[in-house]
Amino acid sequence: MEWSIVDSLESNIDAGQALATTEEKEKRKELNDPRVKRARVSILKLEDLEMAMRKLKFHEKKLLKKVNFIEYKREKGHREALITRRYHLVQRDDYKKYSGICKMVQKLVHILKQMDPRDPFRIEMTDALLEQLYNMGVIPTKKSLVKCEKLSVSSFCRRRLATVLVQLKFAEHLNEATTYIEQGHIRVGPDTVTDPAYLITRNMQDFITWVDSSKIKRKVMEYNDQLDDYDALNA
Repeated sequence: MEWSIVDSLESNIDAGQALATTEEKEKRKELNDPRVKRARVSILKLEDLEMAMRKLKFHEKKLLKKVNFIEYKREKGHREALITRRYHLVQRDDYKKYSGICKMVQKLVHILKQMDPRDPFRIEMTDALLEQLYNMGVIPTKKSLVKCEKLSVSSFCRRRLATVLVQLKFAEHLNEATTYIEQGHIRVGPDTVTDPAYLITRNMQDFITWVDSSKIKRKVMEYNDQLDDYDALNA
């Protein structure tokens, strides 16, 4: 009975040793696997990186609190998206063109300011620049170069035909004004304009009106009791 117990214990020990050796072999195989090796190397690199990064000092933490990692200066605070939505700019190139013109004007103003105020060339160029921008309607006065320095994309967007139509009460909203223009209800002088991005100068602003064949014009005249018998018969 005792010998049988001893034999069974020895057999269990041998089986346990054999199982341990097989587990060790499997572990060795796993360690020799190239994928496992690459994973261990990457883990070691991460540990080295964590050891290399020191703890931030008090003033460094304070400075990082003021840094905005969401909006970058290149994005200009999403100003482009804001102006595009506000003035209903369909073409993204329009914003870039207006921005490029503003930069050119500001650069020219900077050059003129570096010249002698009594220089005849500076006086002539300043008057020409102010006259041109004032006639375009992008600056309110032509007295000084300060207004030219503050020239922005919004200054040009406010002179677009769709925006001017809203200002003149031809339409309530920019979407409505854009629809009127694209459908051919608006003319500037004798010409019908179908481009909402058409820039309106100060002189042209007085010649914006409905096309003679426009049904909207007829409705407006009926509402204001201005429709005469000739127009009513030919409608």
